[in-house]
Amino acid sequence: MNSAWNKVYRRSIIEEHKICFDQRLPIGEDKVFAVQYAVCCRSAVFITDSIYVASLENHNSLSRKLRNDLCDNILLEHDLLFQTAEGSVYRKKLRKAVSYSFYRSAYTVMMELYKFDWTSTERRREIRDICCRYARKKVRFFSGFYHWMISLPVRWRLTWVIDRSL
Repeated sequence: MNSAWNKVYRRSIIEEHKICFDQRLPIGEDKVFAVQYAVCCRSAVFITDSIYVASLENHNSLSRKLRNDLCDNILLEHDLLFQTAEGSVYRKKLRKAVSYSFYRSAYTVMMELYKFDWTSTERRREIRDICCRYARKKVRFFSGFYHWMISLPVRWRLTWVIDRSL
């Protein structure tokens, strides 16, 4: 669901539901678009054939750049995903899926800190700040034990555990 380029869309659904890419998001906008589109569909077809090849070797890609505002962008992305879940007939399942993505994204944001030339003390201070920002969202839709476990270090702000495990 993270990419928009690997799907085919019906224009009529996009127009009817006024689905568009959110201009506030420099990252994650395609995931939000794909989820917003998916909740409007009655059916979907999946194919396993490789009909498109993407090169992941671009060293100038967004995923390789230093991004100071990654946490803000990902928190906004998940706010939009939770809004989509609340308006969906699949609310319960979608909230759990978005919650899982939410906590996994916290670790993505924290991994970004290793691109900076910081001491472990500075990095742990930033990890704590990120954990606090995530914990303020009070997301509690768990889909199982593993999901609950990955959320604990973030919710309990266990900075040293997170720093050692990244």
